[in-house]
Amino acid sequence: MRGAKTFWGCPDVSKFELSANGKETVLYSFTSGTDGAQPLAGLAKSGTYLCGTATEGGDSACYDGHGCGTVFRLEK
Repeated sequence: MRGAKTFWGCPDVSKFELSANGKETVLYSFTSGTDGAQPLAGLAKSGTYLCGTATEGGDSACYDGHGCGTVFRLEK
């Protein structure tokens, strides 16, 4: 299972193993810059990529400098 998680601070896209130990593997940590920040909603699989959206980051001209948001694509 894969998902985007956000807590106050740097957000991640992670892989979660459904097992007794509940292991989490961080696939990508956003820098809160042009790559995005605060990922929101689920991820979509497209070929060998995971695609999603982030509500902040990208162009800093929006939202009091927090950014307009991004659409991102991560290679699995």
